[in-house]
Amino acid sequence: MFWCRSIFVVPIMSSGGLPTIIFAHGAFHRKDAFDACSTHLETAGYKVVIKQNPTASSDPDTIAHGFEADVAQVHDEARKAAAMGADVVLVGHSYGGVLITEAAKGLAKGSSGLSGGVVRLVYICAFAPDVGQSLISTSGGKAADWIIPVVRG
Repeated sequence: MFWCRSIFVVPIMSSGGLPTIIFAHGAFHRKDAFDACSTHLETAGYKVVIKQNPTASSDPDTIAHGFEADVAQVHDEARKAAAMGADVVLVGHSYGGVLITEAAKGLAKGSSGLSGGVVRLVYICAFAPDVGQSLISTSGGKAADWIIPVVRG
């Protein structure tokens, strides 16, 4: 993708070596936006996880699960890596910032009861809300005119 054609990788060392880096992409593109970044990071020795947000699907049933499904996916990947003893860095772009904030709950290294855990959150041109704060509440409680609400029935 355009913003990731070249990258200078600075090693983030932790007690267990290089951390696992988990990306959460924004709402208006797909996981392949991080392909170039993941290639550079993997070449440098990092384990990289990038999953497609369920809400970025064209399947209406998948989209209907909404924000909670996106958060659960990132949380589950981080928990899996932490259970294997990895230090975890969550990286969120745009809407992905909201996802990593929520997904990190209960997974901080040393407080999760797991051998690894989340050690950093990285926000790339992203929303950085407080835990429990919605994207709409970060903008004064009113959705932008271009946001179309999903009606669940």
